[in-house]
Amino acid sequence: QAGGSTDPDPEPDPDPTPTYGNTGVNLATSGTASSSISYYSEGWTRYYTSNAIDGNESTKFWSSAGPSAGDYFTVNLGSQKQISKIKIVMDANDCPAGAVVEISSNNSTWTQIGGTFSSQGTITVDAEGETAQYVRLRHTASTSNWQQIFEFYVYEYGVVEGTWKPVYNDEIDA
Repeated sequence: QAGGSTDPDPEPDPDPTPTYGNTGVNLATSGTASSSISYYSEGWTRYYTSNAIDGNESTKFWSSAGPSAGDYFTVNLGSQKQISKIKIVMDANDCPAGAVVEISSNNSTWTQIGGTFSSQGTITVDAEGETAQYVRLRHTASTSNWQQIFEFYVYEYGVVEGTWKPVYNDEIDA
């Protein structure tokens, strides 16, 4: 059409319904981390909480003591986000004797997602689009083993396929 039109293409994709799921974006890398147990230092090396959300599994947060029941490691995403999955990669020996994964919108009221985990090097929990600003690993049992978290992933929930963007005739004819 010569002059162009602002009407959308009259024959869009027959199934424009988007599919939602794990986008692969790790929201934790742009957040902040904190722990109820201080970090361990060895010589000039510091095992800060931020090491567990830097996107690099060769760095780690290493606690300066074994966790007690109630101790936690929290990631603040900065604002409310939809979450698809949480994956926490830990040392197979320095891992929780018992722990749960929880989410919160206000850092005071927490909701457990998934079950209780113990003696596992890696924990993966499906959040299925839950919305939260805070995600934490909370210990439910004490252990003398110091906590080592290599990476704390919080994956974004969003459109993964099937999106449809209208194409205007003036975009084609230009």
